[in-house]
Amino acid sequence: MVIWRGMIKSKSLLAIVTLFLLSFGCKSAPEPVKTSQQETLAFTLQKTLTTYFQKSLGEDDIIVENEILRKSPGASFTAPTQVYSWVQVREKSGRLMISGALKGLSPKINEFSVTDFLPSKIIRENFKEVYKNFPSGLTDSIIARAAAGQ
Repeated sequence: MVIWRGMIKSKSLLAIVTLFLLSFGCKSAPEPVKTSQQETLAFTLQKTLTTYFQKSLGEDDIIVENEILRKSPGASFTAPTQVYSWVQVREKSGRLMISGALKGLSPKINEFSVTDFLPSKIIRENFKEVYKNFPSGLTDSIIARAAAGQ
């Protein structure tokens, strides 16, 4: 096992180093996203999506419903958190205007930007587009939602 520039050759030294690192709060896995962080991300996501669709559709009076497909995004110290969501945009009357799969980045818990939006109409016409933009664990669910006309 390599640590910094040196090599650890004994198990007892490895145990001492491990205890030392753990005593200072160093952990091997990131902490799960806390509830308040999830609420902040959900609020930021909702606000960003409403603004995004108001601009792209040219409509101010809309309702944006979104369901995060990856429920607990992992915290990362080196890269922004990727968020995958299924979005439905409705008129105030309830009529569905557009729906589809969305991919975005959250570099900080209170920031979000849309990187890709794939409307359900395009998914139904050419489902292979889903495989180009979304992780394999989500593709079947996205294709099924589009086929159901959600």
